[in-house]
Amino acid sequence: MKYSLLVLSSIILCLSACSVPVANYSNVIMPQTVSQTIPSSDSIENAILSAGTEIGWTMQKTAPNTITGTITIDDKTATVFITYTSQTYTILYQDSQGLNYNNNTINKTYNLWVKNLDNAIYNSLHAL
Repeated sequence: MKYSLLVLSSIILCLSACSVPVANYSNVIMPQTVSQTIPSSDSIENAILSAGTEIGWTMQKTAPNTITGTITIDDKTATVFITYTSQTYTILYQDSQGLNYNNNTINKTYNLWVKNLDNAIYNSLHAL
């Protein structure tokens, strides 16, 4: 009986440690560009597309000022919506497979992927 409770407690602990709130990046302020100019919408779009592609995301423009990014590693897939203006950008969860999404919690791997995407986008925009 004690062994069963210990195993059950370990499973619950692992599940709670592996699942974290979904990280969304809302209205991230555009970094100051190296050229210290305001980049065009096309420049911003190309910087976001390139940033994601360079770190393994499949990036696709799906509407004006909107890009869908998807990454698949092993049996796990995540898809995000990226919207942008001349002042801000936003990265929002859209869908996933193999990452145990449930009630706005997800495997912590998703948050690492999206944090890396955010860093790549920020650095790419800064380089404009």
